[in-house]
Amino acid sequence: EMEDAAQRYQSRVPTPQVNKVMQTVIRHQTVPTVRGGRRPHVYYGAQLKTAPPTFLLVSNTPNKLPTPYLRFIENQLRRAFDFRSVPLRIVTKAHRRHV
Repeated sequence: EMEDAAQRYQSRVPTPQVNKVMQTVIRHQTVPTVRGGRRPHVYYGAQLKTAPPTFLLVSNTPNKLPTPYLRFIENQLRRAFDFRSVPLRIVTKAHRRHV
């Protein structure tokens, strides 16, 4: 199990697979509306690096993505790519048009 976790800690997920999971997650659980009545939009996701696995979410309003929703996405990525017993990091970035 320890060797297995170390291997998962170093593993990389191709961007198309990350986005397939992201599309499914967003389709089943949309981003909650934030104050002001606007709903943040997540455009895509990608794995930036390994050790620890770090995923990037690109959004129109990255600073308004609710923490519980980011945790939800983290758990979905963890489940989809078997990152159990491995710390994951989620970072967000503004979509170029919204910088």
